[in-house]
Amino acid sequence: MVVNKQAEVVPERIESAEVIQARNTLLTHMRAKPRAGHLDENTVYEMYAPVFRSSRIPEYVSAIIAADEHAVRIEVDDIELFVERLEIEEVIRRFERLEEWMREDNPNTHDGVDFTPVLAEFLSRPSHFEDLINEVDRLKVETHNGRFRFDNKVQRDLEFRRFHHEYAKIAPTSRSLPYHGQSFAELYQVFSQLEKLPSVEQTPQTIATEHAVQAKRIAYEAAGFLKFLLKFRSKSDRHIVVLGNNRYGRQWVVEPLEDYFTDGFTLRYDRVPSHLSMRLTVPHARQRERSFDEVGGWTPDAMPREFSRELAKTMPHVVIVDGMSPKPDSRMMLLSRATKIYANWFVAFNDVRAEGDRSKFEHESPLPADHITELMQWYEFIAARKQLVEWVGPGPTYKLSLWTPEPTEYAKLGEVTVPCKHPDLDSDQPQVILANPIIYRTEGDDLPEILRCTRPYYFDGPERYVSEKMVMGFGPYGFSPRFVGPTTSSFVIAIQKLIKEEVGRLL
Repeated sequence: MVVNKQAEVVPERIESAEVIQARNTLLTHMRAKPRAGHLDENTVYEMYAPVFRSSRIPEYVSAIIAADEHAVRIEVDDIELFVERLEIEEVIRRFERLEEWMREDNPNTHDGVDFTPVLAEFLSRPSHFEDLINEVDRLKVETHNGRFRFDNKVQRDLEFRRFHHEYAKIAPTSRSLPYHGQSFAELYQVFSQLEKLPSVEQTPQTIATEHAVQAKRIAYEAAGFLKFLLKFRSKSDRHIVVLGNNRYGRQWVVEPLEDYFTDGFTLRYDRVPSHLSMRLTVPHARQRERSFDEVGGWTPDAMPREFSRELAKTMPHVVIVDGMSPKPDSRMMLLSRATKIYANWFVAFNDVRAEGDRSKFEHESPLPADHITELMQWYEFIAARKQLVEWVGPGPTYKLSLWTPEPTEYAKLGEVTVPCKHPDLDSDQPQVILANPIIYRTEGDDLPEILRCTRPYYFDGPERYVSEKMVMGFGPYGFSPRFVGPTTSSFVIAIQKLIKEEVGRLL
């Protein structure tokens, strides 16, 4: 679609027959486009202001329409170069050739071309057009082979499309296209200011003393969780699925313990965020088709069809582990809102397995009866249940229980206060155990020294401590964004290594 770089109103218009004809033609053209919305004469004058200042208005209008028809995304101002330099028949022929050329190059791979002012100037030159196209192709090959020349303006602007694509991922400001929320002119200004980057320097990952000390607490908690699981394993012949909820349960509990989970264990890393959840939230695996723009960091990605079928077929024990931030003056064991969301899902699973007979499973869940009653009316529950009806059939149900290192009579399961139903390690009945290995106390004569001088939940959100710096610029292969300094992921790996070492020592 052809658009103007910056809408501007023509201050004084002499509405000659030529101007009126051009305005009406453009208005008809715009209204024929999908999702055109409300358009009037003023919109035409604002969007196509350069047209009405041109000495070649009819040719300009024809070129704009031709660019649209041939899917050449070029700015209104840049089309003027073609109109001023070439006959209109040649302009249209070039746009036809550009459509063919871009289709061959497959811009859907984000390796195509955005027509910047520099490229528009180059491609509108009154030279043999195939020579110009061939030169652009040659420059792209040079870049792909590590021979990018920063001082070649055409070669540089051939990288704008890649910049545009990556910038939308690196610096998004909205959840609807364009993600960066900036105009073409604003983006091009950012691009034009990028510099040639120096050679990459490898920065070693170092761990601050404070982080190393805090890692010992995490290791102590992880070791306690591991001991519980190994005891559970020794008392049951049933397979155990350990689900580390992404992120805390995955990063700081299950991943550091992976080497200990061998025979009889399967590991999973599903994702149910507590953020923006509520009391009745139910996780889902594509309850409805969603476009990319609808999916954000608050969207669950858990309990897919294959796993649901595996649960119904083999009924393994399931241990779901996650952490939760400390609550001031709390005297109850704490489990995250995410684990409550998993509990809600297992109500749906059990209800399908019991063919709607709540008496078969309700007494084996810590969730209150009134919570379950309300939950069953919630739209997410209804959608999840409809899925499960297609995926699993009638059969045994799961017993739900809670585990923490320091249990109390009642627990906070997210926002819901529930009785603390402990795992039955002497039963081989299929169980779902919602676990939080964090010890929240920091004082007490019975606490190991390491727990008195450290903080629970310390490493949640590790990007607070180490967050990579992204710089954008050019290298031998053209546009080359890069990280400067240690990354958050390398920091996590380094802390996990310390945790593994400390767990080994504790065991």
